[in-house]
Amino acid sequence: MQKILIVEDDTNQRLFLKDVILSALDKVQLFEADNGKHAVQVLCENNIALTITDLHMPEMNGSELITWMRKNQPDIPIIVSTAVPSLATKEKILSQGVLQYIQKPIDRSTLVHKIKHVLTEKSGGYLKGITIPAFLQLLIIEHKSCTLEINSQGKTGSLYIKDGLIINATLDQLSGEKAALEIISWIDGDIRIKNLNEDMTPVIDKSASYLIMEAMRMKDMLENKKKTSTESGNLFQSKLQKLLIDTDQTIGFKCFIIVKEDGEIIAHHCLDDSLDIENLTKSIQRMCKTSAESMKAIGSKPPEECLIKSADYVIALMHKKEYCMFFICDKHGKTAIMRMHMVKLAEQIKDLFKEEAESTNQETPD
Repeated sequence: MQKILIVEDDTNQRLFLKDVILSALDKVQLFEADNGKHAVQVLCENNIALTITDLHMPEMNGSELITWMRKNQPDIPIIVSTAVPSLATKEKILSQGVLQYIQKPIDRSTLVHKIKHVLTEKSGGYLKGITIPAFLQLLIIEHKSCTLEINSQGKTGSLYIKDGLIINATLDQLSGEKAALEIISWIDGDIRIKNLNEDMTPVIDKSASYLIMEAMRMKDMLENKKKTSTESGNLFQSKLQKLLIDTDQTIGFKCFIIVKEDGEIIAHHCLDDSLDIENLTKSIQRMCKTSAESMKAIGSKPPEECLIKSADYVIALMHKKEYCMFFICDKHGKTAIMRMHMVKLAEQIKDLFKEEAESTNQETPD
């Protein structure tokens, strides 16, 4: 059950607000306070989900209450009910981190809509369901001042906004414009609104609109680059796969595997469905590692080529800088022919890596 606090010194207005809320919403519990001082007591004693407050009240007015809440309970969303607000009042409300206000006389449907919006879209002080660029556009229009703490995919960054301008940003070791562009490019995230330190010195001289456009441009460029890289990688693997086709003409052929140093299988050709390629590769790598450690123990370098024979299989291995080749045949496999295929493939793969490196400006492996 969500708890809503109504802070209003006018008894009739409080009764009206209670009637509207209880008539339209289920599973809510209402609390009342006739001034800010009383509201603070209620807030300290209860887990309030939303506060609806008037501005003009005795003892402690609405503005003072909002200031207290932003300092002591910043996660609680606030809806301000007020008569026609002056520009100064409106700016003050927004600068205090208030996202919603409703004008008196209060329209029932408008009030219900705003309450539902706040309770469903905000959780634990975080604004959800709106993209970062879209929310920034709202802040620009409203000339809002606040700090946005944004969480997205395990990263947390902050945007510092004053009068609708992004004056600074921080993200890990980044700050200023670079941090702002990175954060805005996340698009989606949980947004927490905090007060802005008014003494903060601006370090970004670009408009918020420019930063949003530039972040979107950079994001599009990165996505296009990733797409191109993926397509290039798929083409490379396709070419690599074709090189393995002829190996199955070898007597007793079972399987041919090309694997990176980190264990990633980048190509394989297998005629024996009973073989578990992944586990087989791991087993062979363990044998290679044991062999390399043994050679190191006697002061020798790890072998570039290795031959393993068992009662049922012949396994030929060739180790290169960036990858290893495993050629597996049954006991009838001819080692000389297997090695001939591997030497030929090594040259073809070297040319293929060179072609790939030239297209991506990367170093060509041996």
